[in-house]
Amino acid sequence: MRHAALAALLLAASTATAVANPGGSTGPADAVPPTATPAAAVATPSQYPDPPQTEPVPAEAPKPAPAPPAEPPKPQFAPIVDAVRERLTDRRLPAGSEERAAIIQTFERLNGPLWTSPEGLSLRAKAVIAELGRADEYGLPPAELVPSKLAADGPFANPQAAADAEVQLSLAALKYARYARGGRIPEPTKQLATYIDRAPQLLPPEQVLSTLASATDADAALRDFNPRHPQFEALRQAYLEAIGKRTAAASSPAAAEPETLPEGPTLTPGMRHPNVAVARRILKVATPAVDGQPGDPTLYDSTMVAAVRAFQQERDLSPADGLLGRRTRNAMNGTSDGGSTKAAKPSARDLLVNMEQWRWMPADLGDKHIMVNIPEFSVRVIKAGAVVHEEKVVTGQITKQTPLFSDRMKTLVLRPDWILPPSIKVKDAIPSLIRGSGMFYANGLKIKKGSKPVEPRSVDWFKANPDHYTFYQPPGDRNALGQVKFLFPNKHAVYLHDTPTKHLFNQTMRAHSSGCVRVRNPIRLAEIILEQDKGWTADYVRDLIETGPDENRVTLDKSLAIHLTYFTVTADANGKLVSHKDIYGHAKRISLALDGRFDEIDVPPDHLAPIEDREFESHLIAAYQARDREAQRQQLKSDPVGNFFQQLFGGY
Repeated sequence: MRHAALAALLLAASTATAVANPGGSTGPADAVPPTATPAAAVATPSQYPDPPQTEPVPAEAPKPAPAPPAEPPKPQFAPIVDAVRERLTDRRLPAGSEERAAIIQTFERLNGPLWTSPEGLSLRAKAVIAELGRADEYGLPPAELVPSKLAADGPFANPQAAADAEVQLSLAALKYARYARGGRIPEPTKQLATYIDRAPQLLPPEQVLSTLASATDADAALRDFNPRHPQFEALRQAYLEAIGKRTAAASSPAAAEPETLPEGPTLTPGMRHPNVAVARRILKVATPAVDGQPGDPTLYDSTMVAAVRAFQQERDLSPADGLLGRRTRNAMNGTSDGGSTKAAKPSARDLLVNMEQWRWMPADLGDKHIMVNIPEFSVRVIKAGAVVHEEKVVTGQITKQTPLFSDRMKTLVLRPDWILPPSIKVKDAIPSLIRGSGMFYANGLKIKKGSKPVEPRSVDWFKANPDHYTFYQPPGDRNALGQVKFLFPNKHAVYLHDTPTKHLFNQTMRAHSSGCVRVRNPIRLAEIILEQDKGWTADYVRDLIETGPDENRVTLDKSLAIHLTYFTVTADANGKLVSHKDIYGHAKRISLALDGRFDEIDVPPDHLAPIEDREFESHLIAAYQARDREAQRQQLKSDPVGNFFQQLFGGY
């Protein structure tokens, strides 16, 4: 009886809703005020059969004699639900099990269709279809998203046709959400490079449909699945302009493309050239008057020299000599030099590639976080969206790349030891010992087995297991990590650290490390982090570094988000786009993947693969052979005549 009473209440609510809203929509986006219902708009039994009528039973009525429980009546949309279930059994549908389950779960939760009504497609459906057609405004392909066989107007012929529309549009919306969150390249690590330790930020399909079902504006909710980072939006606005679809607001004079300095000769003091006038406008340097008369804006006078020198110092361009050459011109145009002659204005494809990378980034970067951008050779500390500290870095070589991933910084180590990574230990340190090249001792390296010191010459390295030995460099002036390192434990075994080789920061192309990120002024970075985390003063931090204990591990009270990224196009503080060289080729790989040309991608070897015994043995053999060749050379040098005959008649 309780089932019968509940069914009656549901029936009454369903009937009232159908009269007030003949469109049959259940979501607020389709809500309409009660009006007289045209006869043609009323659902007919052939479209949606009425449920069987039952007499309501008062809640206080006594329970009847035991009898088989009555089957709850089917609501009027039951035929569509059944047809949807049947449609989802078609294995030719481009849908996974999660998506199929999500569509059914959404129907059950809504107690009705999501996209259709007796009159045809609902207002929500039409809004979403229109948004799918505008997918290119967010760098997504409309041709892959818009359902091709949906009638825009008119009622459906039968429940099966309505069910087909429900399934098609649900799958299209799910695909848009998947693409918006980076799903066009499902597995970047496997498909592009193991150095790209990123993944699409996908949402559960049921959450996607639930969001669209409850949204007042379903088209806006669909758009919001795209990244909301300011950098993504800056790239998107430039992309809209590149494809000729820039919005009116973005085309306003305030957002006009900044003036750029054309190619030309190096500008020197006393020189006259039209580019001087352009540089004046870019740097906002007025033309000085001469004897009360307007001066010559094309003259490279002392005011311009001073302005250019200040610009060079601000951008860390060396030398800051006040001469306006190629590197300074590129910096003024917002183009990273890096040995590249790439145009200042990125192409639509460049923008698309970088927008795609933002789809792999966490939605919440952290109110306070650290951002390393590898092609830019920079590290920034960002708080509440503002850059509070910026510094130059050195990143990994082309063959020993710095990986891309996000993690949390947990520890700073002051006066650290340097533990050699397995690859350097196997490929460099042990062969150096065998060859007797002196590299091991010249760099102050030491060995321990467990906690026990080991004399290197006491070990037969051809037979020894290198995993049992730790190679390390104690703190000191020659320590490869300098005075501080910043740890965020990860499978790539990389981190940020100091370095004694400061001269590398004067170079434009700074890909020189074995994968870790070297920071030009790490002490200042440590001061900022520890001041914000622990309230320590800069003097206290410096004193700890100078006089504190070796391998002094300072655990942060609150771990700090850190993101190692690879953006070849970025927007500066003024919104101006800056291009950077694709040093690792990742941008090219992403571009090919977006076109579905995965078979053309040059995927590098797995940098996380363990060193095989055969590979280690080959390094040992090469080291022994090199030692023998050196011994032969020294012997020949000591007795050239005798050793010549020895070699000639059966010696070495």
